[in-house]
Amino acid sequence: MIELNEIYTTKEVAEVLHCSTHQVSTLRKFGLITGTRFGKNWLYDKNAILDFISACRGKDLYNLKNLTPEAARKKYLEN
Repeated sequence: MIELNEIYTTKEVAEVLHCSTHQVSTLRKFGLITGTRFGKNWLYDKNAILDFISACRGKDLYNLKNLTPEAARKKYLEN
C-alpha cells in the first residue's frame, strides 16, 4: 500500500486512486488533477491528490472520456 508522502509518480497515484495510469493521465490532461513533468515522468504532490479527491467526492467519473476538458472541469470542479 502506498502511503501519502509528498511526491508521487503516475503509477503511485493510480494505486492510491485504484485506477489505471491511463486514467491518471486523462485526469491530468483534463485539468482535474495537477502534476509537474520532470523529464519523461509526471510527478504529483499530496495536496493535488487530496484536492482532487475532495472536489470529486460522490461524483461519477465513469463517462469522463466522453466530455471535453472544459466540460469535465465545469462538471467536476465547479460547484
